[in-house]
Amino acid sequence: MKTKVVNLQSGRTFVKNGIGSRTVNEACRYRCIQFVFDAGQELSEHTAAVPAVMHFLEGKAQVRLGRRTLTAGPGTWIHMAPHQPHSIKARTRLAMLLTMFVAPDEGCHCGCQSKGKACKCSCGCKKCSCGRKR
Repeated sequence: MKTKVVNLQSGRTFVKNGIGSRTVNEACRYRCIQFVFDAGQELSEHTAAVPAVMHFLEGKAQVRLGRRTLTAGPGTWIHMAPHQPHSIKARTRLAMLLTMFVAPDEGCHCGCQSKGKACKCSCGCKKCSCGRKR
């Protein structure tokens, strides 16, 4: 995997009355996405099939994890097991980094399966978990 340095504060574009996202980095075993929310915006309850981590960078949010509700702010780090119901409501402008992890036998997040393109895995494994060689 090549070394990559990203400034998570630059390139943030808050969308008035909306939610924005950008992929920060991805490889065959993980995908990092930065989300920005305007105050009052929310993602309704949903689940992910893979383990994930939410790392809050700026602002305040109400996070619901199943039946548990908590307030998240800068520095809050939340690990979620696969299929954990969760929702997020921004109390103020909010920036969060989401990392989704994929086990070797659970497929690939590089996009090659869904888009039919050559694998763009950057971990140096020479082959994605989907079976395609780079």
